Amino acid sequence: VKDATKFLAASGKELDRIEAAIEPMKACNDVFDVSRSKTEEGEKLSIRLKGGDGTYVIKVDERNCTMNLTSPMSGAYTYVLCGKSGDWLGMDDAHIMEGMLTRDLIRQCNGVPRF
Repeated sequence: VKDATKFLAASGKELDRIEAAIEPMKACNDVFDVSRSKTEEGEKLSIRLKGGDGTYVIKVDERNCTMNLTSPMSGAYTYVLCGKSGDWLGMDDAHIMEGMLTRDLIRQCNGVPRF
């Protein structure tokens, strides 16, 4: 999706969905700090884990109509919104962002995101 209005609505909705899905994980982990902020490029959701485990960052890139996931487990990936399915697909291999985030979180944390 390259329409800025559609992209912004969908990316905001996806960050809301991720935030709701990971909310129950806060109670299962000693450190699971979730924060959301707005940058010049777009909105950002961060999940900080206990010392040494790193931070997950999901950033909206409004200029390029992409979302970027940086994971301490898998590294950095860029996603585009599929106009047909509504999924956020990896630009390199079309994997689904929800699956990557879920896989990495359950390898590092207690609990499971409730997507």
